[in-house]
Amino acid sequence: MGAYRVHPFPARPPTSNQIVESKFLNKSRADIQYLNIRYHLMKLWLDDFLWKPMR
Repeated sequence: MGAYRVHPFPARPPTSNQIVESKFLNKSRADIQYLNIRYHLMKLWLDDFLWKPMR
């Protein structure tokens, strides 16, 4: 997320540590987005469920 400049060519190929790190960061970001979606769906369902008797 956000604009970042891509260099025409990398100064040096990424080390295995950097590759592992980037994979881990991408995975954690996907997990966070998934949990965020689950949380919002649960919140919508709970709001609906709790307010139904009052309608």
